[in-house]
Amino acid sequence: MFTRTLTQSLCLAAVALLANFGASAAEFILQENFPGADLNAFSVVGTGLSDGRLLVWNGNTLYIQTAVDADAYDAVATGYAGDPAFITMAPDGHHALLGAGFSGNVYLVDIDNPVDFTEAAIVANVPHYSAVYLSETLVLIDAGVFGEPSELRILDLGATKSLPVAVVAKSSVYKNQVVEKPEGSYSATLAIDSRYDIVYAMDGNTNELRYFTKAELIEAFTGQATLDWAPDGDLVGTIGDYLGGGISGVTSKGYLVNGGFGAVNLIDFAIPVQKEGEGTIVERLQPAGEFVFYSVIFNEPNDTVNIYVGDFTPESTINGDVYRADLSVVAEGEGEGEGEGEGEGENDLEVAAEALLENFADADANDDGQLTFVEARAALGTLTQAQFDALDENNDDFLMESELEARIPEPTPGCALLEGGASGLQELAVQIFLFILAYFTLASMGSFKKS
Repeated sequence: MFTRTLTQSLCLAAVALLANFGASAAEFILQENFPGADLNAFSVVGTGLSDGRLLVWNGNTLYIQTAVDADAYDAVATGYAGDPAFITMAPDGHHALLGAGFSGNVYLVDIDNPVDFTEAAIVANVPHYSAVYLSETLVLIDAGVFGEPSELRILDLGATKSLPVAVVAKSSVYKNQVVEKPEGSYSATLAIDSRYDIVYAMDGNTNELRYFTKAELIEAFTGQATLDWAPDGDLVGTIGDYLGGGISGVTSKGYLVNGGFGAVNLIDFAIPVQKEGEGTIVERLQPAGEFVFYSVIFNEPNDTVNIYVGDFTPESTINGDVYRADLSVVAEGEGEGEGEGEGEGENDLEVAAEALLENFADADANDDGQLTFVEARAALGTLTQAQFDALDENNDDFLMESELEARIPEPTPGCALLEGGASGLQELAVQIFLFILAYFTLASMGSFKKS
């Protein structure tokens, strides 16, 4: 049985606490006046305008931010009904495409002259999850009906009322393999990476993040061919590494913004450097804790993110809260640490190992004395496949208690923070108290409901 003295536990807790406070460079600012979801919608969607302001749709009304970074919005058009799935700007910077989810309606709006809804605004009807522009007229849609695997289709807005054409199909293996998402969730956001002219797509069943080049997608459309999701799409990282919400954009530092249940991940991914598709999670943003779903509203021109909190428990007081964070302040090397190869820092592995060790008996569902990834993930929801592999020293796809214990440094009386003996312990206690006081002060400020 793994044991630890009070002093040693305080030391490790202090190190982890100090590391966490030092690593998170993002400041979360609660947006008191962010537009709330319409009564018939689960969430809101938004995107950045060329001048850095936000364009937001709540399932009925379109809003434009009054000024860059302002917590104020003007309603500019109404009547665009549906549960918002996406909003994406056309390459001309003047038109926005709105997707109403399973209802299928896709609306085109002139942002320079927004008007209330008319039937003429409907340019297509296809049930969908997300969409992005590939060119001035070609739109890639992640399309699908509830309970079936999605597929990528291209809609040609240059052809009057044309039907979307399938360009990437998924085999039946992607049906009913729900991982970390509610039953019926099959896909997620699409995003363009202009560095390489590629499109990121996520399958919400398997949490597979793959990318396709814009050129091959357009060629499949013009040549009336269909690509296959798994062999033709390049895998980023390992299946299960990232959250099922998908990629919402790429920051100025080249980090992929990945939302979903438990956090918003910032992923360091560069094709020329990481030829095998590895992607390091450099920071996790969790303004409302780890037990809610985070929808990402990424403002690429302004390099900021508005994080929409989805907590659908009846007693929730945070459902619909929105936090803004400036992603330009996230420095290279922060967050998960460097030099691990699998993209996980030593400190995070130590914390994960201790958490799994303390809950080993409960996590070991079949009492065989070892943990599979599924068992470990059930016990520690933030555990990634890369962390599991790093902890699995003998590469047998199981975690033993001895492997977890090996990741936790041997307790020594000479903890760096306690070198001063009794006075050092007193100083440590003061530091911990001040950090805890600051933490709960900030947490209480951030938990106030919007009026």
